[in-house]
Amino acid sequence: MKKLSLRKIIFLTVIIALILFFGYLRDFIFIHTNREIGIQYYKMANDDLPTSLRWMKNFNYLQLIKFKWLFTFLFSGIFLLITLLVTKLLFDKKNFLKISLYAYIAVFSIALVFTGCGYLIPIFRENGYELSRYFMHIAQSPLIMMVLIPAFKLSEKK
Repeated sequence: MKKLSLRKIIFLTVIIALILFFGYLRDFIFIHTNREIGIQYYKMANDDLPTSLRWMKNFNYLQLIKFKWLFTFLFSGIFLLITLLVTKLLFDKKNFLKISLYAYIAVFSIALVFTGCGYLIPIFRENGYELSRYFMHIAQSPLIMMVLIPAFKLSEKK
């Protein structure tokens, strides 16, 4: 890893701010979406959605589930792009960019396998879903990047 210029330090600071922003936004959206899904599933009366999310009241249960899937992929994509950007900025090695992409593909694949097992093996349904959610939460956070950066740094020292 090269010595960082002031420009790169500023850029990394902006990226950290983006990570915090998208992490907060993801949690905000998912907490309230899950609450609204529960309200609709259990047919409860509740009107405590924040003003910025009141539009969710226009969607039914299945539409909210689809909305969650859409945002799961959107936030995973955002964190993948941030990981690629930081990797490019810090290391500028094509091989490291490929490894970063493969790490996300691996996490998606593992989540898909657990989801598939949950559908195919009824006794594994709940556990498969929970494991799948766990891996997708990893993809929707900076965790992969936080593991890869030290690994790349160690790799460069060899």
